[in-house]
Amino acid sequence: MSFGGAGGNPLEQKLQFEMVFGVISGCFEDCVNDFRSNTMSEGEKTCLSNCAARHAGIQELIVQAQNELQGGMGGGSGF
Repeated sequence: MSFGGAGGNPLEQKLQFEMVFGVISGCFEDCVNDFRSNTMSEGEKTCLSNCAARHAGIQELIVQAQNELQGGMGGGSGF
């Protein structure tokens, strides 16, 4: 299984998998609570979609912050 941006490093792939699995299981636990039907309700689908989008947005903010920190650290020393 390969994840974008994880490269060939098995540790990075494992961490990426665990993060994605955590989001999926967390959203499922929060959104799906009626198992009387073999299909999800529209409310459950909407909840899952919103939850995934929220986590994707948070991940994007984290990556931006990391990039800004790395950019600031890699600047010249002023000498």
